[in-house]
Amino acid sequence: MDLKTSILKFHARYHYPQWVFSRKITAYLNENNNPQLAKKFLDAPCGAGEVSHQLSKSFAKSTILGCDLSGEAISWARANFGHKDNLTFVEANVFDVLQSKPDFFDVICIVNSLFLLPKIDELMRLLHQSLNANGELILIIPNKDADSFLNFHSKHPSVNTFVVNLGQLENYLEHQNFKVVSKREALKINLNPYAWVNKLSLFKDFFLIAYNWYTERFAKNHVPAYYMVVAKKQ
Repeated sequence: MDLKTSILKFHARYHYPQWVFSRKITAYLNENNNPQLAKKFLDAPCGAGEVSHQLSKSFAKSTILGCDLSGEAISWARANFGHKDNLTFVEANVFDVLQSKPDFFDVICIVNSLFLLPKIDELMRLLHQSLNANGELILIIPNKDADSFLNFHSKHPSVNTFVVNLGQLENYLEHQNFKVVSKREALKINLNPYAWVNKLSLFKDFFLIAYNWYTERFAKNHVPAYYMVVAKKQ
């Protein structure tokens, strides 16, 4: 492996904000579960696999399945992370994966994509069906009032905004036979939409991780950019 490839692989492990999201998911699961227990995870859509990879590191006895409809994203995920025994990436529609695995997963993560997915009612039915009796659904959603989401929504007005409204989402989940058991901040800042951040090149993600860490500790009144919602089957 040449030096450039090694640097890119190392950098992929710390992609922002996915690195922070995976840390928040891991912290919640460690608080409420024995991390040594073997669990079956689904990360969907998994994108380039950063969250799946971090979960495979944190829960070595578990199995993690990352799926995404994008062949390019799955190729990237496999190239960077697909060398672990407990981690598998597949190019597939999340609806098909859920349909094929009833009562199977212990944890399903939908990270920063619920508001982009179609057929939400059908998706929720399949999520409920695919989780086992004690399964948990972990959602990372943008804060509808954060500047980053307002900027995104102004360019993409057709997204499902009700699933980024905490109150509406909780009510909706209850109607879909889920019970929300945890709500917490997942990310303080999201500066990715701003052009000046991209000028930092390979240092961008490390800067944002450090800036988010600082904001969490010393600017607690700062409006969060993302929330994490955890729900269990009823």
